[in-house]
Amino acid sequence: MRALLARVLPQARQVRLIRHRVYTHHARIAPTFRRGNVFIAGDAAHLMPVWQGQGFNTGIRDATNLAWKLALVVRGRAAPGLLDSYTQERHAHAAAMIDLSVLVGKIFVPSSKALRLLRDIVAPRLSRFTRLRQYIAEMRFKPMPFPAKGAVVHRGRPDPRAPIGRMFVQPRVRTAAGEVLLFDDAVGPRFVLLSWSARADAWITPAAAAVLATLDAARVVVRPDCRDLAVEPPAGGIVVADAEGGFRAWFDAAPGSVVVLRPDKVVAAVCNPCELDDVLAQLARVLHLQAPAADAVGQRSPSSVVTA
Repeated sequence: MRALLARVLPQARQVRLIRHRVYTHHARIAPTFRRGNVFIAGDAAHLMPVWQGQGFNTGIRDATNLAWKLALVVRGRAAPGLLDSYTQERHAHAAAMIDLSVLVGKIFVPSSKALRLLRDIVAPRLSRFTRLRQYIAEMRFKPMPFPAKGAVVHRGRPDPRAPIGRMFVQPRVRTAAGEVLLFDDAVGPRFVLLSWSARADAWITPAAAAVLATLDAARVVVRPDCRDLAVEPPAGGIVVADAEGGFRAWFDAAPGSVVVLRPDKVVAAVCNPCELDDVLAQLARVLHLQAPAADAVGQRSPSSVVTA
């Protein structure tokens, strides 16, 4: 301990050591995050070394993934089968973060003197490359969540390069009242049917409208900042302006002009307006939706799954 302190203190031998501990990390993950009505999250579900500092972040992702699903089931809007998607969506990403943390620990603290010497020689030289240094400092190498199965609608084979299953962007929007807000602050933590420039809900069938009603989804149209926000708003919804150009850039690269966002702002589906009925029917199935029940906590609907 005194040898370690001597690197940073001028008189390490005069320091009184009150206590010291040897830190031993664990890398473990439970085989499932749900058993019946019992759910685990955070450190109860997975333990990882501190090298990446991602244990708390991973636990927050668990909580935001599970919370809205529990709310739908408790309110009688979805069958309990929806809760199986919690493990489906979170387990693989938590395992990937554990693997990354273990790997980074081996790089930071190699097991042999030869590897430590190699680290000390190579690391300072790598830092001279600005882009590489930025890439490492911003941890762009982190695996991002991508649910191949779960509460998302993959039209065809799941594609990790597609936006489905990814977090949506967070640009600023301008409201009809002239306020400039972050998109999340404008719509709140709820399902959102989002379309670019034109409303997407004008020609949907009653069955598709019932899916949106069951989800209590906000209907939002985003338009270029130069457009009149009072023209053709969605039924019961709002129109906002793309204040920074972030939406235009996102939709230019997206495979459709309509997006369904979950309350955790994960992209549940992307399509064109003519495909919306079919996509909402598929979403109802993967969410195990039931017809709207009374909002009293604990009441459940006897109705079957809503499909088109």
